[in-house]
Amino acid sequence: MVDKNSFAALLEEQMKLNERVEAARKREVQGVIKRVREAMQIYGLTAADFEFPPEKSAKRKAKPVRKPHAKFPALGSKKPAKYTDGKHTWAGGGSTPLWLREKLEQGHKLEDFLINKAA
Repeated sequence: MVDKNSFAALLEEQMKLNERVEAARKREVQGVIKRVREAMQIYGLTAADFEFPPEKSAKRKAKPVRKPHAKFPALGSKKPAKYTDGKHTWAGGGSTPLWLREKLEQGHKLEDFLINKAA
């Protein structure tokens, strides 16, 4: 009979626990990413607002710059802002940001926030 407190038994238990921890992390990471993206949209944050330290590992290669795809020229390019309230901007793609939804609910019209209003 193997002693449950032996080094080998504890090491095996640790490996099983590490597998469970990693499985839980993988299950939860998509939800975390979704919540971070929602918070970024609500507060008007971009990746530039986060001051991430530079990568420590020299082994890691930088991702190549993505070139626009011939069939989909918008891929790899950022759309210019189309709407603003003076504090926030929105390019008009995807779901309507919270700041704009709130203004629209207050009775404002989408045209009121156009950056380049036609004369």
